[in-house]
Amino acid sequence: MKKTFLLLLVLLNVFAFSQTLVLFPTYGLFETNVSNGFEVPTNWTPIYVSALRWNLKDVTANEILYFPAELTEGEYEQVGIYLRNKTTGETYKRTEFGIAKVVTFSSKSKVLELSENAQALFQVPGSYRIYYTLNGNTLEQFFEINSPIDSAYVIISSGIDERNLRTDTYSLKMAVAQSIAEESVETGRKIFVLGQLSGLKNGINLKSKTLNVQRTDWNLIELPYTYTHSLTPAIYSVEIKTDTELPAGELLVYSEILGKSVPIFRTYMQDINKEGEVLLSKSWQISYSWSLTKYQKLSGKFYVTGQLVCRGIGDVKVRLRGKNINLQQSTGFTTTKKGADLIEITFKSNGSTTLNLSFVYDE
Repeated sequence: MKKTFLLLLVLLNVFAFSQTLVLFPTYGLFETNVSNGFEVPTNWTPIYVSALRWNLKDVTANEILYFPAELTEGEYEQVGIYLRNKTTGETYKRTEFGIAKVVTFSSKSKVLELSENAQALFQVPGSYRIYYTLNGNTLEQFFEINSPIDSAYVIISSGIDERNLRTDTYSLKMAVAQSIAEESVETGRKIFVLGQLSGLKNGINLKSKTLNVQRTDWNLIELPYTYTHSLTPAIYSVEIKTDTELPAGELLVYSEILGKSVPIFRTYMQDINKEGEVLLSKSWQISYSWSLTKYQKLSGKFYVTGQLVCRGIGDVKVRLRGKNINLQQSTGFTTTKKGADLIEITFKSNGSTTLNLSFVYDE
């Protein structure tokens, strides 16, 4: 808690803007100048105030009515116990003394009592959403911003550790030095400086960047080591390689079908660190079956031989998993990844393709 408080002090001292809004996935931190009597909305929480002395005071305002009053001609709607003129917005109330015009509604609020003008930091309701479109090799990144403050200098902080935390206030010193819409990386998170924005209460969408990425569409098979007695659809996936890091967000994927680029799937993309894979759906291109001809355990090792049959046209990626796994033959495909516990092979299916696979892995 002490560390969090110190970081908040850093945050306030660094930002040179009169109103700064830092948005996390489920809340916001809003820094602004305040004076004595500043009304604090009910869903705002003061976190820090720079005054020598301050306190939060409950204030109750009574309803004020104007007598006598007559309903002016027009169209009205009933709102609870009130009648509201749809044209003028004037509101009336029936009382035991007759019709009265409402001058001020009763209300309860909280105000800051301050010894002097100060800077204050509030936790406020707010959120952002990152989403992408992938069309061919073009990836576009967008932000959707929701805020209770209509105009502010906006910074977005995206980090894995923030998705389930409500009070993380990691140091944002570097952010202020960045230009509008530029991004910086701070120890496992990405900070996007969007600059001075208005109209935030309406919920605005901004295009952040357009990237040229290397995209490869695959029909992915996670090979089982038991029989598949009937044809099983592969998993249609998209591999993305780029020279930057991308925070997680929704992804709308376009693909070319009959010569036309159409949206084929909407999914969630995990964080991508220059290279990542997005699983979309069951494939409409490739189905496969796997038949075991040998599955033997000997001296702490498993020996597997089988036949993989693929039907359809498309690029296929097969994953083989096992401790210290090794292929014992390598014809008809290309080995694209070889690790201690994972082998990936790729090939192109041109209608009907059969691979005879033999591999061994430790118990």
